[in-house]
Amino acid sequence: MRDTLFPRWQGAFLAIFLLADGLYLETSPEDIFSFLISTIIFALITFAYLKLLTHFNIRDFEALCLKIPSFIGKPLLFIVGLIAVSVLILSGIRLSKFWQITAFPAIPQYLSMLVLFFVAWRAGRRGRTAVAMWAYPTAYLCIFIIIISLFITISDSTPEYAMNLPKYFTFGISTRFLYLIPALLLCTQTENLPTTKHCTTGVIIGGLGLTLIALRAYLVLGLACSKLPYPCFSAAGVFSVGDFLQRGEVIFACSIVLCEAVRSSLMLTLAITCFRSAIPALRKFKR
Repeated sequence: MRDTLFPRWQGAFLAIFLLADGLYLETSPEDIFSFLISTIIFALITFAYLKLLTHFNIRDFEALCLKIPSFIGKPLLFIVGLIAVSVLILSGIRLSKFWQITAFPAIPQYLSMLVLFFVAWRAGRRGRTAVAMWAYPTAYLCIFIIIISLFITISDSTPEYAMNLPKYFTFGISTRFLYLIPALLLCTQTENLPTTKHCTTGVIIGGLGLTLIALRAYLVLGLACSKLPYPCFSAAGVFSVGDFLQRGEVIFACSIVLCEAVRSSLMLTLAITCFRSAIPALRKFKR
């Protein structure tokens, strides 16, 4: 992991890792609160982790693994690499299923998975810096669309749903935030960089983005959203601006799919990096 990432790129990566789940969210009131609570908890975890690295003058996770005995560090890197591969495969399964149900029922699921993996390979094999060229503008685009669609769909919301929301409050943590673990370990660097602020901000932006996506779906569809396979996608269908901007669900889905493509590309390059660090024999092979 010798390539250096600017702090804002690192924050964008963490935000995208969360926003890429925007198509598959649960949208019950309890889930909305769990997204909000998870945002706070994982922002604190991110802050503490980076402060810890800075305190011990450790550049990144790979440098940490090199400081500990190799019989611990190398297996640890290998395990994290396997986690990255599993996230990549899961992304392919979920996105291909989404496409098959919503837009392309005639296309086999494995074919759309191969398309995602091909895109991930073409971008990811060039390293994190190349993927970062996608990540930063993609994060801005996705956040912009989320905010605009939220304001536009306010008139389609039901006030009673918002008034009933507090009575569903429960303390819970969303498992979707576990995707942040490989990104936090492998996308953050601290050496002479003001990383803590930007990475913590990235987690907050990504988490709040998920919360707003789920909240919009609930306010538009109510408890009936639990009966839909992709309620956030369905709720985005009311997002339109006269005759100028129609098919809001397509615009919303495309922005999230871009996030998924960036996440998959990053998972591939992180897996390659971990395996090359854990198994020295692989270093002689070019990406």
